[in-house]
Amino acid sequence: RLLALMPGRGRTAEARQRSAPKIFRDVDDLQDTDALEGYVASSACVLIFLTRGYFLSPACLREARAAVQANKPLIIVHEADTTKGGGPL
Repeated sequence: RLLALMPGRGRTAEARQRSAPKIFRDVDDLQDTDALEGYVASSACVLIFLTRGYFLSPACLREARAAVQANKPLIIVHEADTTKGGGPL
């Protein structure tokens, strides 16, 4: 009975793919940096992967500013591992 209650159960793979959330990754999908604010505006929420250099990047600052100005929900993920660009808060 529990399996029958699971979302997507009984739907075709194509139907599940159509209803799946679309994920935009600037490092993969942003072709024109002038369009950054537009991508943020069309997003349901913004995930910020906070590394040691995040707030030193002009593009990252634009992304954060656009998200706040558009009142988008923010998900902040902090990278603490210094070997991967992280640092203390």
